[in-house]
Amino acid sequence: MVDKALTKEDSAIKKTTESQTRDSDSETIDLYLLFHSISESLGVGLIIFDRNLEIRHSTALAGLLLELNTRIDQSLACAVDSKTDWKMLLERAMENGEISRFEAVRAVNKGKNRLLNLTCIPIRTPEGAVSCGMIILEDITEKIGRENELSHSERLVTMGKVAGKVAHELNNPMDGILRYLNLAMRILEHGDIDKAQEYLRQSRTGLMRMVHILSELLEFSRSSSQAMEPAPLDKIVQDALAASTSALSGIEVQILRKYEGQTIQMRNDSLFQVFCNLIKNACDAMQGQGKLTVTIERIDTDWQISFLDTGPGIPLESRSLIFQPFFTTKTGSKGVGLGLAICKDLLEKHKGTISVQCPDEGGSLFIVRLPASAGITINSK
Repeated sequence: MVDKALTKEDSAIKKTTESQTRDSDSETIDLYLLFHSISESLGVGLIIFDRNLEIRHSTALAGLLLELNTRIDQSLACAVDSKTDWKMLLERAMENGEISRFEAVRAVNKGKNRLLNLTCIPIRTPEGAVSCGMIILEDITEKIGRENELSHSERLVTMGKVAGKVAHELNNPMDGILRYLNLAMRILEHGDIDKAQEYLRQSRTGLMRMVHILSELLEFSRSSSQAMEPAPLDKIVQDALAASTSALSGIEVQILRKYEGQTIQMRNDSLFQVFCNLIKNACDAMQGQGKLTVTIERIDTDWQISFLDTGPGIPLESRSLIFQPFFTTKTGSKGVGLGLAICKDLLEKHKGTISVQCPDEGGSLFIVRLPASAGITINSK
């Protein structure tokens, strides 16, 4: 009787276990179906890996974006064009239990170059322990391409506007040059050398103004084709200061850093030009003596770089006009008014802004603001 009872009990336990296993398998299948549905509806690749970084499941799109093997860190190391220690980053993300994002990562799969946004999400058990992790892969290659095309189109429009203004600005000195040359030729016929020399000097002044206009326009056009390596924001500032050593002669320079850790990494092609231009303007305003204070700080999600000089400041009526092409507060032939207009255009490519203030204590304060989303660093947040 006891044996039969035990047998019946064992049989019941076995049936219960089998039922639980079937339920568990059914739940797993449902989870995988949900996993694939989410991936397809969002148009992203999903990869699940365990605490040892072994890949447990992946969607078809993930396989198209990355060449996957058994481990997620090795898959990323083989596909991504960087020297990032993925094993360390992913293990740290799992230990901390925090979401980590890696933006605009260059990846190669089957000969195709792609730009990916990667998001690592630790997955917790009901008890709160991290049991595994999930990588979300978003292909932003086409999006970046469209943004570049739009930026190029906007730049062509800007160039068209600037070209029209340049033609207008060149026309004035050209008119004067032709008039003075004609006068010089007539005066020479009467032997008045001194007057002819004066007319030629006026012609030379007009030509120098044209040279200034064209040189600034050339800087503007070169900025779109420069291919400089990405660099940390603070290094771009330091490089601009180093390149302006001669202009900074006699001027005290102070750099203030108001942030923790490292600065964001930016494309160096145009920011270097912007910073050089702002430093040059500050030097011109101070006329070889004074103090330039450059402040780099993190404000909310933005990075801000401020250039404060001890010059005479900018008249109130001019502050709303200084970013317009060919408006300048400089006297004589020192400037033609393209520099700040160019800076504004270049910063807009980075979704940034530039503004000016005049503190009560004197001087001018130019503020460059850049959103963190404009950075291209692979950085855990």
